[in-house]
Amino acid sequence: MKETFRPDISGILSLTEKKDACVICCHGIRSDKNEWGNFKKLSEKLQENGISCYRFDFTGHGESSRDFSEFCISEGIKDLEKAIEYINQLGYQRIVMLGASFGAGIVGLADYSKYEKVRSLVLWYPVLVYSDVELFSQSNIDKAARDGFFATESIHSGKIYQFSKKLMFETLKYCPYEKILKLDMPKLLVCGKKDTVTPCGRTERLVAESKNSRLLSIENGTHGFFDNEKQLNKVVDYTVKYIKEVLHENCVNSDGFDWK
Repeated sequence: MKETFRPDISGILSLTEKKDACVICCHGIRSDKNEWGNFKKLSEKLQENGISCYRFDFTGHGESSRDFSEFCISEGIKDLEKAIEYINQLGYQRIVMLGASFGAGIVGLADYSKYEKVRSLVLWYPVLVYSDVELFSQSNIDKAARDGFFATESIHSGKIYQFSKKLMFETLKYCPYEKILKLDMPKLLVCGKKDTVTPCGRTERLVAESKNSRLLSIENGTHGFFDNEKQLNKVVDYTVKYIKEVLHENCVNSDGFDWK
């Protein structure tokens, strides 16, 4: 079922019989609402378990009518908050936010004091500190400052993207790591040990330093687990199990969950 919460942004709402719980999925930069198939697989698994899923295109991505040059971190946060408001309006009572890569950073930056129905965050191969990622290196920021943009090619689609000066400069302003560290709500973080895009070590440190955090670390896993279906299936299955637990509030204590 295709729906939109703003005329310029496209989203797909995968429904279940009961409008009770919904996972909102936020894709990575230069991707779209399907996250190269990862979110579609997750959505199907969630539906099998009676949980709705809403995945949408950030500004300038996928079927969005706006240009990619308009996309930046602050715009992504606005998109995410509009998605939460949309799902709230549909009557869902329990929401889990799930972000992948750059989208995980956006999920971590939102202000959840405004959204009491959000129960948990799930962060797949997350961008937690922008300077960790080669795309947002100081040399690339300098190029954007000089030329007004930084041009880069997607390894998946071959498409050339122009990262705006505003987007590049905002990577110096925002830090998902620090924001997530202050969140008390339950969190699941997933990383691959051989991820060369977003370092697994950073994710492991955040889990060690923050409350209510659980880690799934995939041995030999790379960014997005795109080259290993078995690894991706493990991530999807573990994520759905975690979401079911947190939605049913089977928390043992502030440090973990009762995995029955």
